[in-house]
Formats: sequence, structure tokens, C-alpha cells
Amino acid sequence: MSASDVNSTIFCNDTPKQLKNKINKHAFSGGKTTVEEHRQLGGNCDIDISFQYLKFFLEDDEAGADPEGLYEWSVAYGFHPSKSV
Repeated sequence: MSASDVNSTIFCNDTPKQLKNKINKHAFSGGKTTVEEHRQLGGNCDIDISFQYLKFFLEDDEAGADPEGLYEWSVAYGFHPSKSV
């Protein structure tokens, strides 16, 4: 997301609908090409924008002891954290 593009930059006064649209349109997922491949290899939390937002905004006790492991497991089994952001 570029800070110079108002259609992709997230602002503090954006509505929930605007946030959802911007994240869904511009966020990169760390998932693999297929579900099978993702289940075997896991996701890449370092490049997954949804995970980075969750990691930034959640309190430590909310995310648990292993947020990366929980995230990779949840995506592999059909739960999509990008819909939680």
C-alpha cells in the first residue's frame, strides 16, 4: 500500500467499510497457491499483511503464546484472519 494513494492508504478516520475494502484489495497474503500446499508448507507470516495488522493491534494475551503458529494453523484449516481485521 502506498502512502501517496488515498485509495490504498489507511487513515484513522476511515470507515470500517473503507478499511475492509482497502485491506482486501491491497493486502498480500502469505498463503500458498493451493490449500494442500499450504497445509504441507504452512503460511509465511512475515509477508502476510493481515497477520501484521493483527500482530500490531492485538494485545499479547489475546494473540496467545505462539501467534505465528496459531495463524498458520487457522489459515490452513479455512479460517481467514484477513476477515477479522
